[in-house]
Amino acid sequence: MHRTKRKKLFVNSQIQGSLLVRLCVFWVLYHAYLWHILFLLQVFRQPSTTTVAQAYRDFLRSESLLLIIAAAIFPMVFWSMLRFSHQVAGPLVQVRNRLREMAAGRPATEVKFRKGDLMTEIEQAFNAYVVYRRGHDAAASPPAGSSTDEVQLLAEAQALRELATRPDPAATEPPTVVAADRA
Repeated sequence: MHRTKRKKLFVNSQIQGSLLVRLCVFWVLYHAYLWHILFLLQVFRQPSTTTVAQAYRDFLRSESLLLIIAAAIFPMVFWSMLRFSHQVAGPLVQVRNRLREMAAGRPATEVKFRKGDLMTEIEQAFNAYVVYRRGHDAAASPPAGSSTDEVQLLAEAQALRELATRPDPAATEPPTVVAADRA
């Protein structure tokens, strides 16, 4: 099966940007907390007569490999999150673009998400709406060659059909008692 190659991975700054910024913040916070907790554990396990600053420098020298590994792994995690976020943002951008086309008066067309994209329920629901909309638009448009009187008659018939299918509000409301009815 031919797989469509993605041309752009960063397609929606609102979704993808906020997700990637959060990833960066959480990554930094996680490693800062981890680093300092490990430092405190070492200080409590091996009490020494040195100052806290000297103990921190010693810890930095002995455990700097942890920081190097975290910095080396981060680009892979960032790239993976960018690709994952595209599997959500890409379909949403497609649906948004189709809605804009429909709002501009162009005919409704179905969306086709790429293999691996998430949000397939949105694809199915949107495409079902497009099929419904096409049928509704076809039924509402007058047949070719119709006269103005026929178009008017069709519009009136459609309005009557809609009125007939609506529930009668008077039938569901209790009768109101007027002061004159009591006498």
